[in-house]
Amino acid sequence: MSAKSTIAMVVVLVLLVVVYFAWTVSDFVSVRRAEEAKRVFEFDPSAVQGLRVEQDGRKPVAGRRDADTWTIEIPENVPANAQVWERIAATLAMVKNDRTVKENPEDVSEYGLDPPLLYVVASLSDGDTVRLMAGAKDPFETHRYARVDDGPVFLITEDTFFELDRSLLWLRDRDLVTAGEEGIRRIEFNRYAQSDSGDVERGAPSKIVAAERDEADGLWKLTEPLVGVADQSMVDALVQEVRFAKGRGYIDDPEDLADYGLEVPGAGLTVYPYGRDPQTIFFGNAANSSDAGGEMFVQQKGRPAVFLASAQFISLFPKTPDAYLEKRILAQPGSDLTALELVWGDTDVRLERDERRRWKVVRPIEDHADEIAVSELISSLVSIVGMGYFLNDNDVFGFSDPGMLVRLDLEGAEKPVEIRVGIKSPDGSRYFVTQATGGVTTVLREEIDALMAYTLFHFREKRLFTFQPGDVAEVNMQFRDKTYAFVLRDGRWTVREPAGFVWETQSDMGTLLSSIANARYEAIESAAMPEDLAPFGVDVPTLEFTAKVRTSGTEPGIRTVGPFRIGDPAEGDSQLRFATVNGRAELFQVPQSIIDGVEEASRGLVEK
Repeated sequence: MSAKSTIAMVVVLVLLVVVYFAWTVSDFVSVRRAEEAKRVFEFDPSAVQGLRVEQDGRKPVAGRRDADTWTIEIPENVPANAQVWERIAATLAMVKNDRTVKENPEDVSEYGLDPPLLYVVASLSDGDTVRLMAGAKDPFETHRYARVDDGPVFLITEDTFFELDRSLLWLRDRDLVTAGEEGIRRIEFNRYAQSDSGDVERGAPSKIVAAERDEADGLWKLTEPLVGVADQSMVDALVQEVRFAKGRGYIDDPEDLADYGLEVPGAGLTVYPYGRDPQTIFFGNAANSSDAGGEMFVQQKGRPAVFLASAQFISLFPKTPDAYLEKRILAQPGSDLTALELVWGDTDVRLERDERRRWKVVRPIEDHADEIAVSELISSLVSIVGMGYFLNDNDVFGFSDPGMLVRLDLEGAEKPVEIRVGIKSPDGSRYFVTQATGGVTTVLREEIDALMAYTLFHFREKRLFTFQPGDVAEVNMQFRDKTYAFVLRDGRWTVREPAGFVWETQSDMGTLLSSIANARYEAIESAAMPEDLAPFGVDVPTLEFTAKVRTSGTEPGIRTVGPFRIGDPAEGDSQLRFATVNGRAELFQVPQSIIDGVEEASRGLVEK
């Protein structure tokens, strides 16, 4: 093909693309113009200053816009849902005539327009007023008949009708409180009608429980009638419920508030949102209607309407003045802990989390921590719930020189928090304890005694001799005065010593390795290696095990683990034996099951 032919073909292709693009744009513009031509009104939604919505058989609702704020003028004292009013304004501005049905109708009753099912009137910023009537469905039930003033009858979509046909329930703000995105900073609960015994007494003195969010740490703190850290989950549950609850079944002109238990309400809740005025909600009787679904009558202060809200509030209200008081000695999540210091008796231990969030013992020695033991301690601290509330007095409760101290570092906190255990209660059944949040409570003696049972031993990693059986290439072993040597060749274990023997099955060698791999100790007999090991049988051990293990990673090769020596049974417990391992200074006690496993595996050695 010549260069001229190629250029000609490229030019033709470009022209075709240009023509196709122009045709597509033209078609799009034509469709858009056709749709624009269907618009009944030419105003912008922002031009709407007022709206009036009249529905068949219902009282009219009218609202007015001031900047971005909508106010309901009819009926009075009803807060507006600005989003719904804006949607009506936007929908009305974009109403389209999908098809003209009758240019000059003489009788519009056949279209459901005399009277109309829906009548929407909008006042515009230029002084004009537009009116739209909507009536019955067309035979296909996809559109509604509509009319502007005395003009022709045309069809609007059912979706358009739905967006415009909004009752007062939709148009009003149904939120119990207006909190904004920042939320609520303070709550005050008032029980107006409960005696000390819990019986309802209308007109009884108000009992206030108040909680406020501390700006420094973000925690809810009680300010009345007690001062202390609040139970975060309980307060948050009430705050979330009141913030997002919706009302229904509004009675805008109640004749007698006593009919709803609101003449003297049973309870009241005042919330203080950030940057807004306080708002109060009153709670009355449970609703009597069979379809109420667990609801109660509610009223907002300063507004006459009575409405229904979920009776869930009753379960969230404080039953006693101290109900919201934090009673756990550690309220913060255990996952937030980065370090623990434990001081009591002979125990003085510090544990820290590393960058991989694994616990390590850093005092009095450095060692890997037993993750299970640390988790158990943290679970205990988080789950212990105290009883009662007391003002902190170091001298009275013995906190100046505590019998037990737990110091906790929390992620993101500037300084650690402390739990101090002081003296026992007069009857000896409890200890006085400071909470990590700063309060003082009493805790059952057995719960504190269980904490004091923890020692350095509990927190140390109990794995004593560790390797992966699949990485082992060679084993040298002394067992009950016999010498053994095993070598892995071409994926199979061979017996080098004793000569003339083989493994009956390869799984027997697997049993041998798994019996010793990841061996754990049960106790530390001596923190320093005794000079004379004969009393423990480790000088001439029952088992001495050494293995060559393949390594991978940046420096692949062979490393030697061991020797791991197991001697005589421990005195008084035949299920434990004394043991040492190369590189560790202690004398340990390990389970007898290690010897039993080696014994069982050795039976798999048979003569050729």
